[in-house]
Amino acid sequence: MNALAHNTQNDTRQADFHAFVREKGREAAMGKDALPALAIGFVRAIYDNVEDASKDANGEDAAVRMFKLYAASEGKKAFHDRSEGSQKAQISKFRQLQNAASNPKFDFVDVLNRAVTIRQTAIDDGIDVKSPFPAYVDVAREQLKMDDELDDAMIFAAVTKSEVTKEVTLEGQLKKAAKILEDIITGEKHPGVHDNSPEVMVAAEQINTRLTAVVALRTQQEAIAKALEMGFVKNEDGSYSMPA
Repeated sequence: MNALAHNTQNDTRQADFHAFVREKGREAAMGKDALPALAIGFVRAIYDNVEDASKDANGEDAAVRMFKLYAASEGKKAFHDRSEGSQKAQISKFRQLQNAASNPKFDFVDVLNRAVTIRQTAIDDGIDVKSPFPAYVDVAREQLKMDDELDDAMIFAAVTKSEVTKEVTLEGQLKKAAKILEDIITGEKHPGVHDNSPEVMVAAEQINTRLTAVVALRTQQEAIAKALEMGFVKNEDGSYSMPA
């Protein structure tokens, strides 16, 4: 990406971009999906040095500033009404776009333009795709892992839904149950959903006990499988040793 070379004295591009951000916020307030257009505009603004990605005197980078501007246009309290976790999650997504757009190793404007086209082509072909904004953020995440620009196949993988379904296991389900009970006991994740009654505490303890046993069994089975691959044999007493 080239350094800023234009004359800024009569340059209205930043003001125009801020007006664009506010417009997208107002559209979101009306129920329109404005984030995809904002993402594309934000990437262009960062790439063209219209917006400075570095932190300002308040310690806020462009991702924070633009999301606050966007949220403020949804409603006066739209930003602060969001939970801290929601704020951080959305800002993190914009920061992925920002970091990709500001990286001089590649032209992320071109990458994102190709992503828009590839995603639409996939839709036309009847292929399941991710919603546009999450798709663009995933393209940015994948681009940041690379030193060269993503090719079309990589972009296609980033914007389409995976057909691979994660295997459901007893260990995984127990972990989910343990996490749900932990959230209920602490009440931190969902204020107002809090229960540390003896019944819930006992349930959590029993789930964790069972989870520990399942993990131990899996670890043991993996160790046995590895030993057998290395040539160990099982003895009559149940132990394993290398054949003489």
